Amino acid sequence: MAPQDLTCDRWYDGSLTLRQPARGFRATTDAILLAAAIPLDVQHPLELGAGAGAVTIALAARLPKLPITAIERDPDMAALLARNAEDNGFSDRITIITSDALLAKAPWHGRHDLVLANPPYNDISSSLSANDHRKASMAAADLGAWVMASAGALAPKGRMVMISRADRLDEVLAALPPIFGDVSLRAIHSLPDAPASRVLITARKGISGALTMLPPLILRKDAENLTAEMDAISHHRAAIDLLPPGRNFGKVRLPY
Repeated sequence: MAPQDLTCDRWYDGSLTLRQPARGFRATTDAILLAAAIPLDVQHPLELGAGAGAVTIALAARLPKLPITAIERDPDMAALLARNAEDNGFSDRITIITSDALLAKAPWHGRHDLVLANPPYNDISSSLSANDHRKASMAAADLGAWVMASAGALAPKGRMVMISRADRLDEVLAALPPIFGDVSLRAIHSLPDAPASRVLITARKGISGALTMLPPLILRKDAENLTAEMDAISHHRAAIDLLPPGRNFGKVRLPY
């Protein structure tokens, strides 16, 4: 991509840089929230549909020395992800696979203890040029297909962590059984009196268990100020707990 087609954004008090397209798919607060919801003891996470790498880069910053695999089917975006990894000093730990993350059979299947997914769930076709129909076709993602892709990539007892628009939560929940159980949800509200706009979802492959609805995450106290919790998350000082007290993500035996 030409330099004029990109922006260079700084996250976590400027400690991370992220180059991304000036228009079309762009990383938002969702990426920061998803990266913050990953436990410190994960072994080898995989991000599906990584785009320019916002979640992968943020996760690499949170978890030093951890190997991370990112899958992105658009060669231009995969190249941009590689550049972002190099710019932030993470190239030696991030493996980038240029492929469709939703393949029914793939070399990465069954090899990860945790899969992250931030599916493209907005219809942005009106903002794309005539040459961007391939990207537009991804905008209204089949969330059930992303759940199945997560299941394929996970080793037995591994966990999926996904962020979804709140009004599409029913699609995700309908796709989970019988493969996934031990489901936890945390609704995300922009303001204390606003309806939920997003939901963080975690579920475990091959494990049964009741669904748990956790206390909500409120992003802002008012139009001008973040809540203390979101301020700590956005400045890389805190994580998001997606499990009820006394429960952990669980250890997974990887096939290597």
